[in-house]
Amino acid sequence: MAKVLISCMDRRLNLELDSRAKDMAKDGSEVIVLRNAGANVGGLEESMRAIEEFAGIDQIVIATHDDCGAMKFVAGCLDGRYTYDRDLGSKLVEPFEKHAGENLDIANQKVQRSRAVDLSKALGLDARIEVSPISVSSIEIQESTKGAHHALLVGNGIYKAGFEKAIRKAGLETFETYVIDAPVLSETVPDIKIARDVLGISDIRVVSLNQRQEAKNAKFIEMAKGIGMEHLKVYKIRDRAPA
Repeated sequence: MAKVLISCMDRRLNLELDSRAKDMAKDGSEVIVLRNAGANVGGLEESMRAIEEFAGIDQIVIATHDDCGAMKFVAGCLDGRYTYDRDLGSKLVEPFEKHAGENLDIANQKVQRSRAVDLSKALGLDARIEVSPISVSSIEIQESTKGAHHALLVGNGIYKAGFEKAIRKAGLETFETYVIDAPVLSETVPDIKIARDVLGISDIRVVSLNQRQEAKNAKFIEMAKGIGMEHLKVYKIRDRAPA
């Protein structure tokens, strides 16, 4: 059985999540880290289903955080400043409609716990669910020594492969890199769009950690190109340069 840690793609959380995952694994449990925009459980349904089928799930920890860019985006959608497509609306924006005007960072804790409970029921899980929010003012954050170059790494099992090692091999810095991590990459397209269109990140790399992932990721890239995401690069984490 596995423990699942769900959190946001925000670059400031990288080392804190690495530390939390290691703490969760101290009892010998397998720990799977999932990351997307806003720790959005609704955007990880297929990935959670895949994990349950492959390993089983006995604990879900949701690590939302304050000063969340995804929640700022949601607030902008609710007040009309941003537009969004149907998929993003149903998975990320619409659950907050009844929370308009509230502190969405706090509301996000309630929303994601509720969605985790519903998803657990739908999957027939007997998993313990907890929300363990992160205060970004209380964790270690270092700004890039190379200037304000921000990148996005998209993959499956980045933390399991060794997060800092993967970042170094990709030629990036820990605190400049946003991370999306999920077994089913097709459901992360809305999150990639937020990184590209809202955060302005153009350096987006889909990382392959082994040969099996290379084949799956190639299919994902082809699908992404078909919906206007031609800028994605396939990156073999064991190599030094984009493939």
